Amino acid sequence: DALKATVDASSVVYSDADATNTELKGAIDALVLAMKNYRYGNASEENPIDMTNLIVNPSFEQKTEGWTVEGLVSQTNTSFTQKKGSTYLEKWTGAGGRIGDASVMQTIVGLDKGIYQLKVGAQNIQQNSSATQSGVCIYANGAELAVSKTDEYVLTFVNIESETEIGFKAENASGNWIAVDN
Repeated sequence: DALKATVDASSVVYSDADATNTELKGAIDALVLAMKNYRYGNASEENPIDMTNLIVNPSFEQKTEGWTVEGLVSQTNTSFTQKKGSTYLEKWTGAGGRIGDASVMQTIVGLDKGIYQLKVGAQNIQQNSSATQSGVCIYANGAELAVSKTDEYVLTFVNIESETEIGFKAENASGNWIAVDN
C-alpha cells in the first residue's frame, strides 16, 4: 500500500548517514502527506477525522480572535454548562426578555471536499421557563441545525468548495440567554 511504500522509502533515507537535510525534509514531507491520504482514505462516520485544527481559536480561549462577532461577548463564568476551557461567548438579557439578533462566524480555508460534522456546545434558553426556544442555529455551508435548549449539537454538512463558513447565529431569538463554545 502507498503508506507502507512511503514509510519504507523514508526509512532508507533516514538510515543513510550521507542523506542531506533536503532529502530528510523530503522524506518527512512525503510521510506527512501519505499519513494524511491514509487517514482521509479510511475516514467514515464510524472513523471520522478531527479537523478542529483548521479552526482559528475554536474554543474562544483567545476571546474572539479569528472570528467575526456581532452582539456576543466573551464570558468566563461557570454558568454555561457546555463550556469547555475558560471562555465562551454569550448574549444575555433579563428573564422574560428576548435577545434578538447576534452571530459569530469564521471562514475555514483548506478544508478538502467531503462530509463533515460541526460539534458545538450551545444554548438558547428563556430562564425560569421550560418552553422550547426558537431563532438560533449553528450552521456550515448552508446547512443549519436549530438550537433550542442547552446541549451539544452536531451538524453534518457537505463541503465542495475551498472555503467553508461555520457559525452560530440568532435571528429574532426568543430566549433571553444564548451561549456557544467549541
